Amino acid sequence: MGRTTLFKTPHPPIASSSRSPKPKPKSNMSPDIITFRWNDKMVYVPPPASHQEAVDQAKEEFAEELAGFDDQQFCFTVAVTIGEEKEKQTVNISQRAWETLMPRLKQYEIVNISIRPLVVVHPSEDAPPPQYAFGDEKDGQSLSRQPSPARLDTSSASGSRSQTSSRPGSPNMRSRAMGWIERRIGNNNDA
Repeated sequence: MGRTTLFKTPHPPIASSSRSPKPKPKSNMSPDIITFRWNDKMVYVPPPASHQEAVDQAKEEFAEELAGFDDQQFCFTVAVTIGEEKEKQTVNISQRAWETLMPRLKQYEIVNISIRPLVVVHPSEDAPPPQYAFGDEKDGQSLSRQPSPARLDTSSASGSRSQTSSRPGSPNMRSRAMGWIERRIGNNNDA
């Protein structure tokens, strides 16, 4: 039996791209620059790391217009396209979503700045309760109605039920019941 010898033959190197997919370039890389817009003015800024940093940057970049506002009044929004009709809508960026959203914005994406009204409530112990309008006012602006009729307690030791007074203009249940009783008692006394 003959001896078989294996010879090593040089093979060309296998291209790594044929066996593994090529890495795709990242399309949603974190932006280096975004655009802050306040009214008709725009400025490029590095993406703020937090909502508070965004407020600080906005106050710095638009100092004349925004310096006097409280931090909690600042609202940041982006425009998005939704659905097959490509409808544009504005979406608020919440404080908690800020860090997650910033890396997903596109380079130079516009972040709108708006100011919410500041609501301050100072309860006063001396202040009277609010006044409500009733339906009998002549200006027609009243949204309230007259108070409901008061419930009259006509229960007695005999355990009769309480009756509700009727509407103005119609006979009162209590007076009708008392009239009947008086007639019954009156008729018995006459006999």
